[in-house]
Amino acid sequence: ASKIKPSGAPIQFITTASDRAVSNDAIQRVYQRAGGPRTNGWYQFPLEERVPHPMLSPLTNPKLESIEQINDTIVRFFDTGRLAQRGSLPPG
Repeated sequence: ASKIKPSGAPIQFITTASDRAVSNDAIQRVYQRAGGPRTNGWYQFPLEERVPHPMLSPLTNPKLESIEQINDTIVRFFDTGRLAQRGSLPPG
């Protein structure tokens, strides 16, 4: 994460508060180092939705409705360039 620098290109971050595979603190550091809210989107599934890992594969994410939301967020970003914002943004 320490080598991440702002590139100017927008990044759509998709995370979940209940992720068991990735540290949300590490993701927040990468988000901030990549430019934070000035250039990036932050879409986070809240803890109560119990999305275990925000991936498109049912092997790592059995919550099919969240897979649809992730896919829609990615497609909208590619089609329109609009970054989604959902949930708490990381501090900074």
